[in-house]
Amino acid sequence: SFAMRTATICVVSLGLCTAQRGSSYRCRDKDPQCVKWERRGECSSNYGFMAETCARSCGMCENAGLAPTPAIFQLDFVCKDQLAIAPESLKSHYDESMPEGCAFRCRDNMTECKSAAAKGFCDSHAATMRFQCPQACGVCKALEFPKVDTPYPQHACRRESGDESEYKEKCSGWAQGGECVRNFAFMSDMCEESCGLCVTSEGGIPKESSEILRPPKPPAKKGGGKKGKKRKKKAASGAPEEAAPSEAAKDEL
Repeated sequence: SFAMRTATICVVSLGLCTAQRGSSYRCRDKDPQCVKWERRGECSSNYGFMAETCARSCGMCENAGLAPTPAIFQLDFVCKDQLAIAPESLKSHYDESMPEGCAFRCRDNMTECKSAAAKGFCDSHAATMRFQCPQACGVCKALEFPKVDTPYPQHACRRESGDESEYKEKCSGWAQGGECVRNFAFMSDMCEESCGLCVTSEGGIPKESSEILRPPKPPAKKGGGKKGKKRKKKAASGAPEEAAPSEAAKDEL
């Protein structure tokens, strides 16, 4: 089965487990395109490469007894103190193609992060907490994020009312009770303001908008230009073909 193969690859140390030694924060994706590759079925068809490069997207962390952790490029990208969309080529703080005035940043996204961490949710609900509360759960420190005190705005809520009107009276109580973590899929949709995931004031940055700053793309490689079917066939253990760039990088956070 897929789970058994995952455990086997960990035992034989094809790269996944060796990379984890000494840290519980090491099971993460290594390439910004991992989510796209996973959706395309590469976790099965290109197993060796994906186990090494996209352990989190392929769901291999839990099978190896580890909690999935965000990569640097899966956290906030800020340009001139505004949320921005990172080019897919950027993987770390020190990438040579990092646009001027831009940097990856790490902070807690939800109001109840500190109290949830104090209740042990960083361990019991790691899949949500490490991505939504990276500061409280020690992810920022583990990924060696530089300490920067300059604030930057949150996303604007999708609804003018903030929370869904049907649940508005209940959302605050649910949030204080820890439901933003326990029931993240529902709460992040219906009670996003109460969870602290967005703001209704003018300072918010729309999640999908041309107003979001988009840094310049890196120069195109010379010698390309011809599109054909040559690359359809790829080595079993090589990197998947590069996915076509999207208008806005939509990743899970």
